[in-house]
Amino acid sequence: MSLTIRQQVAARPGCLYSNEPREVSFKAGALFSFPLHSTLYDEDAAQIRIPKNVKLSLNTASVDRKQMADFLKIGIVHGVTLKISSEENGALLPIWTFDKERSADHCQTGLGLNIEGPRIIRLAAVTDKGFKKGTPLDVHVFGFARPVRRRVTPGVEGTAVLCQHRASAGFGVAFSFVPVTMKHRRKLLAAVIAVIVPCGAFIVPSASTNGAKTPMRSVAVRQKTPMRSVAVRQQLPHPQPTTRLNLALVPPPILSTDVGSCFGLFASSGSVPLVSSALLNAILFFALRRKLLTALTPEGFAHSLALGTMLWAAGGWRVWSVCVLYLFLGQAVTKVGFEEKDALGIAEGRGGRRGAENVWGSAMTATLCAAGAAQSFMRGDSFLGIEGAAWILGYVSSLATKLADTFGSEIGKAYGKSTFLITTLRRVPRGTDGAVSLEGTVATAVGGAILASYACFGVGLISVQGIAVATVSAFLATLVESLIGATLQGKESLEWMTNEVVNFINTLVGAALAILIKKKTFL
Repeated sequence: MSLTIRQQVAARPGCLYSNEPREVSFKAGALFSFPLHSTLYDEDAAQIRIPKNVKLSLNTASVDRKQMADFLKIGIVHGVTLKISSEENGALLPIWTFDKERSADHCQTGLGLNIEGPRIIRLAAVTDKGFKKGTPLDVHVFGFARPVRRRVTPGVEGTAVLCQHRASAGFGVAFSFVPVTMKHRRKLLAAVIAVIVPCGAFIVPSASTNGAKTPMRSVAVRQKTPMRSVAVRQQLPHPQPTTRLNLALVPPPILSTDVGSCFGLFASSGSVPLVSSALLNAILFFALRRKLLTALTPEGFAHSLALGTMLWAAGGWRVWSVCVLYLFLGQAVTKVGFEEKDALGIAEGRGGRRGAENVWGSAMTATLCAAGAAQSFMRGDSFLGIEGAAWILGYVSSLATKLADTFGSEIGKAYGKSTFLITTLRRVPRGTDGAVSLEGTVATAVGGAILASYACFGVGLISVQGIAVATVSAFLATLVESLIGATLQGKESLEWMTNEVVNFINTLVGAALAILIKKKTFL
């Protein structure tokens, strides 16, 4: 069983490549790399033949940094786009673009594509405009071809289950499993163990076959095997017999809704469980790495792992889960109307994936608040004159502020009909720094309220009154962020005032307002 890659660039006037075909074969079970010639034409795409019982994983694409710099000096070329197509959809669809807007990430990216044979796909590196004299640019694709050994065993069709645990005021954590084969069950087991061990929780299973009723209310997940890609949404079905497995992770009675219980792991010992937190987060991140890499760059993935470790160590799984909810809701709303925003040039770079600078610009304030809460509960007294519950409210408010800002910005750019500069009320184009719209303003309030409500009703971190405090603080802080964007951001004398700095100021204002309101009103 061998995988074959073939590319032939047609002879054309001014073509920098020889028209001789290049063909390489790789045996299943081996790593491979293949240099794709960049071209102006889709028909010059490389053809990859994947035989039966072979799975192709395209992991990374990169370009030579010096070649990229020389390539962009041409002036009329903005970059090179990696595109892919399959037998089901012959059109080449973009999955990544190497250009000067990608900053440090423009020379390498993670792909995370997995395609199982028998199948023929096409892969192309297409430039947006023509060449002048200069060095041709190759996009090097790296991956792995592995044999697929099928067993006659049922897959697992997941169900999302939510059940209330009567012994405590909290809610269970639901698992949603996609169809998997035997080789993926180790990852599922690792993820389940990583959550069960620190929570001291237990599993309430309920298995059924052929649609039999279960004792827990559940919503079945459709069986799909989507092609893992940032931009490609082609369905590659592989029907399998399925059974249904319902899993609910229920917090035990020892985990009450008292905010101090979040820090019970170290409140009595006076130490922070950093090593165990790092281990648990590493297991979770490894099990979910492919899904996470659609929302994060490789650097963002590494820094998010560090962030998750610190939050879990400082406040336990409930504090950690609030940040996870922010990440997934923020990523989801970024994708709303993405194609239209991208066409207007106002979409988030890197396909909406977050880098290391985005991680800390958004969550630095939250990390500081979680650390303040940990110090307060370990001391059994206030820290820097602020009670532990106030630190927790500041933590929730900082993330609610960033989610409110993301909701307002992305919804406003996608659906804002009339956009005005907040300082002069002059009408400006969508996506302008400091601009506001009615649609974006409503979305701002909704985004902050969603996160604050989860922190209250979902994990019991704050009170019902705290929802109002966090939502109002988030809304006011977002207005401050718009003022900064309209008056300071983008000025030549303030080049350091980047989006990440503004995000940090935004979340800092939101947390400070919430802490101040709590101290003054004794909520």
